[in-house]
Amino acid sequence: IKNSHIHHNSSDDGLNIKNSKIELTNNIFNANSADQVDIDFCIGSIKKNKFISKSIVRDFNFVKIPEDNNGDGLDLSGSEIIVRNNIFNGFLDKGISVGENTKVQILENNFISNRSAITAKDHSNVYLYGNHYEKNKINIEMYQKKQIFSHPSIFNVNENHLAKMIEKTKKSHYYKSKYKFNLYETSNSFKELEDRKWIEYE
Repeated sequence: IKNSHIHHNSSDDGLNIKNSKIELTNNIFNANSADQVDIDFCIGSIKKNKFISKSIVRDFNFVKIPEDNNGDGLDLSGSEIIVRNNIFNGFLDKGISVGENTKVQILENNFISNRSAITAKDHSNVYLYGNHYEKNKINIEMYQKKQIFSHPSIFNVNENHLAKMIEKTKKSHYYKSKYKFNLYETSNSFKELEDRKWIEYE
């Protein structure tokens, strides 16, 4: 899906894709009920999109979408995804929600005025590189939601976060790279990232 605008859907999500290979590029997702985009058991990339909580379409107020305290910009489950150069703005819950054994690279995105910019859950592995955070209540959140999964892990390649901007359960894992490297100079393979040297922080 490219160069599209998906907005003011009043059922469950703006877009829900399951069991697919995906590429979402240069789209706008805004003012949809629940999540703007929900991805389940997919492989692919999500690049150069705008995820915006509120309506941005003039004279479109005849469709009333109430604000959702549980609504996310992008919800990932059971997937392997690269998320690059997107904007996540104004979500009362999460900019990106990562759960159910997902592997995701979150690269050079902008997170603005969300409750949580990135939330990792349930045995997910999240790799962070070069993201920008502005006016979020917290930048990183980590916890176990479903007992059938273990706690999540975040691998921070090059970002600096104040301790007060990170909320994690004790059993969640927060790592930093032992050696500095440019993620764009790698093959971007999850196997290569998993094999690197990481140091765990509290």
